[in-house]
Amino acid sequence: MQLNNTKSTANIGNMTGIMDNLTQADEYLTNSLKGLGYTQNKNLTIA
Repeated sequence: MQLNNTKSTANIGNMTGIMDNLTQADEYLTNSLKGLGYTQNKNLTIA
């Protein structure tokens, strides 16, 4: 839902609104992943 809001906000050129919506979407995703038992490995190296 937040990404749909971001698209609408982008269409009217509101960059502050875009950043707010992306921040909220990121927080929602992070919380959803925690609920699924996902933890971020900060020592992960991708080759």
